Amino acid sequence: MLAIARRTRSSALALLIALSASAQTLSEFSGTWRVEESRSISPKAEIRPQRRGFTLVIEQTKDEVRLSFPALPTVVCKLDGSENVYVHDAGAAWTKFRTWARWDGVALTLKSITLNGWWKDSNPASVWTQDTQLEETRVFKLDPATMKLRMDTQGRDEKPFEVKYTDLLSRVF
Repeated sequence: MLAIARRTRSSALALLIALSASAQTLSEFSGTWRVEESRSISPKAEIRPQRRGFTLVIEQTKDEVRLSFPALPTVVCKLDGSENVYVHDAGAAWTKFRTWARWDGVALTLKSITLNGWWKDSNPASVWTQDTQLEETRVFKLDPATMKLRMDTQGRDEKPFEVKYTDLLSRVF
């Protein structure tokens, strides 16, 4: 009888820990966020003017997260870890996005590969890698004490141009 009670208690504790871990991974990032320039870290001065004071809109459901940066196509990632592929039609040109997302505890990691081409030269359905592709990783983590969103970004292209920066964002609404 004592062994059954211990197993029941152990099972209940394991369930509680699993539920707690599950609740932690369901951080809610939805909202409109504005970068706090004075608290952002960007070691390369040449990218600062392009990023000055931007607003990021995040829409999150249980299945996906959408990131809308100013003057850029919306980035869409599935939250189940599977690859999401979609094409943005820009008239004579196209941009293909390959995206992935995964939870790392309370942090959300988004990875993307961006490919570009001209409709007259290629069909994006047949393009999966390019010498000129841009690879980015963004890690989002919400500080529960300050309710600030930290976004760590690493990017790399073919030049090779590599960039790492950290933005601190405040929720506008």
